[in-house]
Amino acid sequence: MCKKNTPLLLVAVLIYTIVSSCTKTDKKLYLRGRLFVSDEILLGKKDLPLAQKRVLLVDNENDSLNFLYSDTTDIEGYFLFNLLNDNKDHYTVRFTDTINGYRYFGSQPVARGEENILLTIRLDNSTLNYIKISSQDTAGGGIPNAKVSFFTSSVLAQLGDTTAATLVGTADGYGDFVTYKLKPGTYYVNSQKSVDTMKFEKLAQEVQIERGKPIISILQLTRIK
Repeated sequence: MCKKNTPLLLVAVLIYTIVSSCTKTDKKLYLRGRLFVSDEILLGKKDLPLAQKRVLLVDNENDSLNFLYSDTTDIEGYFLFNLLNDNKDHYTVRFTDTINGYRYFGSQPVARGEENILLTIRLDNSTLNYIKISSQDTAGGGIPNAKVSFFTSSVLAQLGDTTAATLVGTADGYGDFVTYKLKPGTYYVNSQKSVDTMKFEKLAQEVQIERGKPIISILQLTRIK
């Protein structure tokens, strides 16, 4: 009985070997992954999948101009490079683009056949207009939760009507308010804080915001009533 079944067994082993070989070969023709953005500064999100974004496959991570293949992520952020017809075993997946006017970038080394690539992109801080407003009392202590307002006109700032402000925010527990969202230019900043019946403020302090240059401005509030 064993001798009679030997040819069938050999055929089965041969078929399995061929199928396995083809499967392994086919698998190496694919690269699959998912694109995420991690930005708690502007988007307030961490590991958010990105849909309809172009991802590039390159063979030299230092080459910012050329690429081998490109793919657009689906609604869940997945991308797929298939039928890779070169002999390379290692690549880099890369993303560089703007989101809401801000530049994001990221890259990840990958190997042929990977199916669970995680490409996380981050905000390019070097192009941001960083400004920190530090609200302090006359002794130099931070004033927590002070209301900070940015105006493009000193007249509007003196009036103190926050509905005319370009940006309004609240300082943290140390009296600091940080933003990246303002365009370069000249602004007039108000900082105000009420404690029971007392009110402290500093109005229309001029600040100059420049692209990519961090600015720290101290506003010393005085009691007005």
